[in-house]
Amino acid sequence: MKQDKISSILGLLFAIYIFRQSSLIDIGSLHQPGPGFFMLIAAILLAVCSIIVLLQSFRVKSSEQDGLKAAEKGQDWLIGGVLAALIVYALIFEWLGFILSTFSLVLVLIVILEPKSWWKMLLTAGLTSAGTYVIFNLFLKAGLPEGILGIGF
Repeated sequence: MKQDKISSILGLLFAIYIFRQSSLIDIGSLHQPGPGFFMLIAAILLAVCSIIVLLQSFRVKSSEQDGLKAAEKGQDWLIGGVLAALIVYALIFEWLGFILSTFSLVLVLIVILEPKSWWKMLLTAGLTSAGTYVIFNLFLKAGLPEGILGIGF
């Protein structure tokens, strides 16, 4: 699909730019990350995702494209829902704290994008928020906000 090719190339170019800018800042090491470390990881992830989308855009057949276009027309509201969820997340992040706001964001995104049974959605949101908390707060020592409940473990 033409849009996927264009967006993935733009994403790849942006990843190269971010990679270049992060190399100008102290990256540090895995055990003591510097200010440029997060930017470097983000650039690598963006580049990998852009390459995957670019490769997949060459594999889609024209008959599949017609089916995808028809399916996409009925799901335009999903973009607005995801965008609204991210805006609310940014607004409540400091007040509610990392764990509760991330749990809520993941739960809302699952409900919007791919509803499942409630116990699966709650389990996924719980594991995601706990896992990202461990990575960012315990390993990377990011100092995440505790929020109204004072959850800092």
